Amino acid sequence: MNNYMNTIGKLLSQERRKKRISQKKLSQITKIKEQFIEAIEREQWDTLPNFATTGGFVRSIARVLGIDQETAVSLLRRDYPETEK
Repeated sequence: MNNYMNTIGKLLSQERRKKRISQKKLSQITKIKEQFIEAIEREQWDTLPNFATTGGFVRSIARVLGIDQETAVSLLRRDYPETEK
């Protein structure tokens, strides 16, 4: 699977749906607020904490979903607005 054709939001959303895990369940597993999970999937960067915190969220979500964490963070770096980093 070529993850680089995806954005980080699409990748996490697709994998979560494929594994039939709701945002609520993912929130319970990762201890990340459901609103932050939704914002990452929708790439609503202005509603998320700073890049470092969001990167931690992405790592946790990726680990639970079985996505390579380094790949996920690389996609986040690419997709996250430059002015916000």
